Amino acid sequence: MKKNLLLSLLAVTVMTGCGSHQSTVSPLRADLAVQHVCIERNPAVTIGDFLPAVEDGFARHGISYRLYLGDMPEKCDSTVKYTALRSWDLKTFLREARIDMFKDDKKVAGIEYYHPQNLNLSKFGSSKEKIAPLMDEMLVEYPVAQK
Repeated sequence: MKKNLLLSLLAVTVMTGCGSHQSTVSPLRADLAVQHVCIERNPAVTIGDFLPAVEDGFARHGISYRLYLGDMPEKCDSTVKYTALRSWDLKTFLREARIDMFKDDKKVAGIEYYHPQNLNLSKFGSSKEKIAPLMDEMLVEYPVAQK
């Protein structure tokens, strides 16, 4: 009986993973009327599917974007800077990410994501699975573009 109870508790712990990711989102206000963002490419981010997840988030909400490295291009409603780190636990996973939006050198929106190294298997999901809902939350005042 005790053995079965212990195995059941272990199974529940593995399935729930002792907690999931943590995130903080500061939404972009609609009155800022952002239509085009310039995303500063971060060569230190080596997670191949991370930047496409960010780009897809803006496109989904009808905000066009342009990538740049070095000098910021003209005609940017807002600039975006990001960072993302991965960890290893049997395989690599997105552990931390930060996306900051600026308008006139003032932070106007952002995302902070953190996934602790635990038994929760959701950590092995794609960047898109993790970042897309947070992008939607950040851009909640910008309706999803119709296809």
